[in-house]
Amino acid sequence: MNDEDWLVYREINKEAGDSDSEEERMQLDEIEGLLLKYDAPFRKEYEKTQALASGAPPKSPEFYRLEVGVERFRVPEILFQPSLVGVDQMGIMETIEYMMREYPEDVQKRLAMNVFVTGGPANLPGMDERIRRDLGSCLPFDSPFRVSVAGNPSLDAWIGAADWAASTPLDQGFLSRKDYLEHGRDYFKDHKLSNKYAVPPPKPPTPAPNPEAKKGKF
Repeated sequence: MNDEDWLVYREINKEAGDSDSEEERMQLDEIEGLLLKYDAPFRKEYEKTQALASGAPPKSPEFYRLEVGVERFRVPEILFQPSLVGVDQMGIMETIEYMMREYPEDVQKRLAMNVFVTGGPANLPGMDERIRRDLGSCLPFDSPFRVSVAGNPSLDAWIGAADWAASTPLDQGFLSRKDYLEHGRDYFKDHKLSNKYAVPPPKPPTPAPNPEAKKGKF
């Protein structure tokens, strides 16, 4: 009988009334006392059950300890593989690779030399090394690239936005109430730092297959 079975038996035994003799109950109490004294997992589970029943928080500090195993690696991996949590979206490297494929080779080389990592997740140990490794694997062999990390990734975006807000007139950078009522909540003010939509350059047409090239001699 494991610890959880024992606790269930105790609850059933209490509800059973006087079906057990006084001697049997004394034996059960003695066994329970020994388990509480020498069996730490049982004691922890017992205190948890008693606390939940009484509504008081458990006293044992072990009750508040969280055992973390592979979660330390699986949680940040979601940034690269969102499918781990059922999200049907591209990860970081898939997004970079998809974006670079939309441009000519000369532009791809310039983009590869200007990969900038910022935001809170950039503080994760090994984040920049992982991006460098994956970026190198998706580029042509021995292609040059550069990955830079912000000096203060957690506040980098906020500091930049604060500087911009302090130096930009309200009518040029912020949405007025009149514009909001006229255009709705999905309308964004166009300013020098706006995300402008750039149409990717058209891809060169794929040459038509030459039927004569497929003919062979037998």
